[in-house]
Amino acid sequence: MKIFLFKDYKKYFKKEENNHYCSSIQDFKNKKINKNETIYLYDKTDIKEIKNKEILHINNHINKSGTNPFLKTNTNKIEFYDITQIYQQKKEGIITTCLGKKYKKNKNKEKNPSAFLAYFAIHLHIKGYKVVGKLFNLKR
Repeated sequence: MKIFLFKDYKKYFKKEENNHYCSSIQDFKNKKINKNETIYLYDKTDIKEIKNKEILHINNHINKSGTNPFLKTNTNKIEFYDITQIYQQKKEGIITTCLGKKYKKNKNKEKNPSAFLAYFAIHLHIKGYKVVGKLFNLKR
């Protein structure tokens, strides 16, 4: 299954039954997904040094979005999750910096920026899904 975190993905990827756009964790929760199925999670990036529409593999992320799907308000319970192996690793994989709502403003300050990849990847990993992270270069 492919999950796209940018609305206009249909302009660049051919239509397939298992392609979905998600704008929130709730969107994902509404989909019936087999836990044995690998989730290919695509977010946008804007990297001037590489070709437009190039796809990059993610090995890790730095979350500078200011949010985390497991920070809960009004709770005294602290849970720690091991996310050291959140993404399937590849030799050519990169580290992305996830900026969340600050993506447009700060994307030019980071080497490999992304918007919401970290947020969704953390959620999927903790729920037991295999995650392959991808960035799609959209120079605008």
